[in-house]
Amino acid sequence: MTRQRAGCPDWCRGHGCALGEHRAHPVRLPLPNGSAVLTRVATAAAQHAEVRLSIRLPADDTAAHARLLALLFQLQTLTATIPEVLS
Repeated sequence: MTRQRAGCPDWCRGHGCALGEHRAHPVRLPLPNGSAVLTRVATAAAQHAEVRLSIRLPADDTAAHARLLALLFQLQTLTATIPEVLS
């Protein structure tokens, strides 16, 4: 159990607070062709989701290029359509 510092949100794992940010424990999600790691990060100004993806690419260079383009398009679509939720 990590001892929380004063001013930390409940979800903060207590590392990096001295660097001006609060970070949650990363959540790893296995995917059919790779994995994703999601970490919630908050600073005094804003908070964001840090997402790391590891996606297996086809051996064929043309197919790998097509998958990368599809991935970039899907990420752009996802981040452009996420509604801002007011609490």
